[in-house]
This record gives sequence, structure tokens and C-alpha cells, in this order.
Amino acid sequence: MFPLPSVVLFPGSAAPLHIFEPRYRAMVKDALDGDSVFALAQLQEGWETSYLGRPPLLPMLCAGVITQPELLPEGRYNLMLAGLTRARVIRELESSHEYREVEAEVLEDPKFEGPEEALVRQALVGLTQRVPEQVAARLSRVTAKVHGGHLADVMLLLAVPALADDGEWETVATSPYTVKTRPRPKSEVREVWAEGDLDAPVKDIQDALTVMKRFSSFMPYVKDAREVSKEDDGSVYTYTELDLPVITGRDYVVHVFQDESVRPDGSGNFRCHWVAAPDVLPLHEDLVRLTVNEGTWEVTPKPDGKSHVIYRFAADPGGLVPVFLINYGNQHGVGETLGAIEKEAQRRQKARVVH
Repeated sequence: MFPLPSVVLFPGSAAPLHIFEPRYRAMVKDALDGDSVFALAQLQEGWETSYLGRPPLLPMLCAGVITQPELLPEGRYNLMLAGLTRARVIRELESSHEYREVEAEVLEDPKFEGPEEALVRQALVGLTQRVPEQVAARLSRVTAKVHGGHLADVMLLLAVPALADDGEWETVATSPYTVKTRPRPKSEVREVWAEGDLDAPVKDIQDALTVMKRFSSFMPYVKDAREVSKEDDGSVYTYTELDLPVITGRDYVVHVFQDESVRPDGSGNFRCHWVAAPDVLPLHEDLVRLTVNEGTWEVTPKPDGKSHVIYRFAADPGGLVPVFLINYGNQHGVGETLGAIEKEAQRRQKARVVH
């Protein structure tokens, strides 16, 4: 059983997963050696403080079968998990493995009709306005023939991938880091994916990314960066001001969630994600506030002491920004950012060794 805080799988739908934690790499290997089935579960609120242990689960989960498995370096996997059936957790088992195992009851879909189905079909109308025309036509055609729980599942199966599929990735740089971009449909926003190895331990990269008071000393174009507030769940609101060439300065406020941290001994992975929170602080009249800014960091250790980094984000620079400047930033600015983080992490590593 693979627990995640925010990913939901339904029968008939599919979830793309990147498996990098050692315990879940072992789970996928065991599943592939057997019937290729494991379940996707959700964590209850407050999971951040005990993620590396066994934080409480929500009772419902979905069993799925692995499709399109891709074995990556260091035993990581990319795969699709195709949902098969809903289930309810009865009890968690004492597992002989590092990953978690549960006893679960397979559930049949409840039948509903009348007002409940009318609400689902009302939501369907909204979905058809957000997806490409050919997807909307297929969605309307297929859902006209189904009812009950299967109606909702078909909607998710057809509509969600269309909403998430933002087009083909275009590689804009291959050295020293791979950088890819793609547009989001019906939007000016572009999503960026950067990936590569940094010559520093995960712990020092984590510290470089989370100690904001030093950002202005090493991050390109950062004029000011600070933590605004810390929430009870451990997440933080942060503020950053950018002093950019040619165009008016930008600033942004984001809500940052630390999904996984290195262990006290420095081992393990670092993962975080953030979403825009533009209304948390008043606007500055001389700056353009970014209203779209979301992304993730994923940092995993390599045997040679380096770290593999995946940096994904989507942001709307706001204002009137020439396309060539946006393209230049995607191609060169991301690499500059990764290089700056590597140097800061190396500085931290050296300071740790000295002390």
C-alpha cells in the first residue's frame, strides 16, 4: 500500500507516479514480481510530522494494477497505476517489509440516482467547458450511456487526463541540466521541468532551499526573501522580491509545504511543493505581483555523494513581458538557479566539515 497526502485514484482512472523512496521502490519491485497490484491510499491531516513512520490513513483506498513501468537509475520507477476497485481499510498489518501493508475489504460501487446523479451531470457541463472540444464531445457521448458511480469514474477517466495533459514537452537545454517546457492549454502559463545532478549532499541542498534569509546573497535576481509566517501544520508563507533586467520588478507570496525532510543523520530525501498566495500581503505599487506560481522540488541522494534534483514549476510572469525574454529565462535562468543552489550547498557542506 502506497500512502500519499493528495493523490486520489478511482476505478477506471489512472495515476502517473514517480517512485523514489527506497521502501516504495521495494514495494513496486515486489508487486512487479507478483500480480503487479498495489493500493493507493491517502494520509490524514497532520501527516507531515510523522511521514517517515506510519502516519494515520484515511479509511478508503483504491487498488490498481501497474502499467507502463519504467525502471530508472538508482532503482527509481516511473509508472502508471490503473485503478481497479475501491476498498476500505480493515486494519494495518505488521509488515516484514519497510513499506506498509493493510487488510482491506473490496467495495462495490454504491448505486445512486435522481438528485445525486443530477449534481454529477451538472458538474459534467462545467468540465466540458474546460477541456478541448474533441474531449468534450467524447465526454458527452460516453457519459450519456452510463449512470451511478460509473458516471463519476468515466468523467474522471476522460476529463482529468485532458485537464492535466498540457501538451508535448519541448527540450530547451540539455547541458549542464535538462530543461523542458510546455504550454498549458487555454493559458499563457508555461510549465518548466528541470532535472540534473548537483555535486552536494541532499541535506545541504535542503538547507540552501529553506533558509530564505540567504537567498539574496546567492539566488539570481533575488533582492529580498523572507518567511512571512509559519502555520501549525509546519507549512510556511514566504515572500520574494525579484530585481529583473529590462522589465519591472516582480514579487510573489507562496505557501510552501515540506513533504519530506532528510533524517537527523543527513540521510534520506527532500521534497516540497508550493502554491501561490498573492493576497497574503499587500501589493507594492512599484512591483508586479505574480498570481500564478506553483511547483515542486525533489532531491534524492546518489551513491557518489551527489544528489539528483527535479525542479518543476509553473508561473505567469505578469505584465507585458516579451516572449523572447520568457524563452530566455526558461532556457538559461533555470540553469543559473540550479548552479547557484549547488554553490550554496557546497558552501554549507564545507562549513559543516570545518565545524
